[in-house]
Amino acid sequence: MRRIQHDPADSTMVRTQLHSLFDDYTTPHLWPAYVFATLAHESAPPDTPGENTAFTVFFGADHSIIDGYSIVLVAHEITALYEEERTGRAAELFPVGSYIDFGAEERADAGDLDADHEAVRIWRTTLRKTGGAMPEFPLPIGRRTARTTPQRRLSERWFDSDDATRFSERCRDADAGFFSGLLACFGQTAVDLVGTDHFRTVVPSHTRTGPMWAGSLGWFVGLRPIDLDLGGSPGFVTLAGRAAQELHRTRASARIPFDKVGELLGVPIRPRFLVSYMDVRFVPMAAQWPEANARALRSRSYTHDVYIWINRTPEGLNVSARFPDNPEASANVPAYLGGVRELMHRLNTSGPWAPDLEIHELPATGR
Repeated sequence: MRRIQHDPADSTMVRTQLHSLFDDYTTPHLWPAYVFATLAHESAPPDTPGENTAFTVFFGADHSIIDGYSIVLVAHEITALYEEERTGRAAELFPVGSYIDFGAEERADAGDLDADHEAVRIWRTTLRKTGGAMPEFPLPIGRRTARTTPQRRLSERWFDSDDATRFSERCRDADAGFFSGLLACFGQTAVDLVGTDHFRTVVPSHTRTGPMWAGSLGWFVGLRPIDLDLGGSPGFVTLAGRAAQELHRTRASARIPFDKVGELLGVPIRPRFLVSYMDVRFVPMAAQWPEANARALRSRSYTHDVYIWINRTPEGLNVSARFPDNPEASANVPAYLGGVRELMHRLNTSGPWAPDLEIHELPATGR
């Protein structure tokens, strides 16, 4: 442990110190690949805690050892363990399995895979349709440059809890899940903006296949390619149904480590365009996150790709993204997400867009 004194008014220095701390310690080349930090005012010394002592806990970890769901579990564990120390009341964290054991099992299961495995066939089909390249963002995001610069970031609250529930009801009316409805809106926005007949992306799926992994911290993530057919000017019901079928069709591809799939295909599986959806409403203590000011943050990234994260929380629907810091991507990614958001809002207020545009004399967005 080490302590750093600083001028409370110098927020820039605090930010720089935290960035340096995370850069130095959250790396797969060191162990442990994670670090904790606390930030407290000089007027509230750490050895004399009281009811009015306010401080912030920072936790950072390398992404190779922790996934998005693990990050939201950390908020509960830190709070529960702190309350146990402060009050003597047992934290009662439920038993979990070891990520080391999970990794050993996953490696053993993937050891005898061959090129005929269903997961490999799914990826092979996708790569054949895309000319051997990973799915790309539907709109231009500028040229890849040799100079590496931090990506731009976007973070927005799209829906409150009532609006998110309403959208869920629209999806249920279409016999589809929330994520299927989201993908339908992503696909239709691609039609509206570029007139494409397919929406292709990569989506992460959890691999927590047993109750012993439900509360474990680690990397429990597989990837699946999504190829959503947009042909025939389908309405929301049809398009959400197609998205649900596509999620079902590709589920086997997420059960195999994507590095292994890439090894068998001879092509690195590195997503260029990723859309992630996570429902964290039922994570322990999720309802108390606003009170504790719990927030999940992402580090800087320097790659030429587009990643979009959509999280449903007790407060509603949050969307964040990272994308290249250039004029094209800075214009097109927010514009695309704005189109998706508008379409979801129209769906909530006006209902599904028309399946037959000529008969209903409506544009595809229902406006």
